[in-house]
Amino acid sequence: MKVNRKTDDKNFDAQLEDWNMQIALFKAKADEVIAEAQIEFCKNLGILQRRQNMAGKDPHKGKEKAGDAGKTAAPGETPQIQ
Repeated sequence: MKVNRKTDDKNFDAQLEDWNMQIALFKAKADEVIAEAQIEFCKNLGILQRRQNMAGKDPHKGKEKAGDAGKTAAPGETPQIQ
């Protein structure tokens, strides 16, 4: 009876250790996915901020600049955005 109990305890401990390792692996994979998502988010945020700065922060103001430049350009010239 004691032999079975010891064997059961060892099997139980081994199963717990296996589950602990699986949990650690899942956490590591989740951390990796989160880090990749943060990198992608920051990249996209930077792109949007650059676009916003190029447009002059105010979307209407950016359109006015482009519209004004198009009106003042001579025929055949490329409009210059200031």
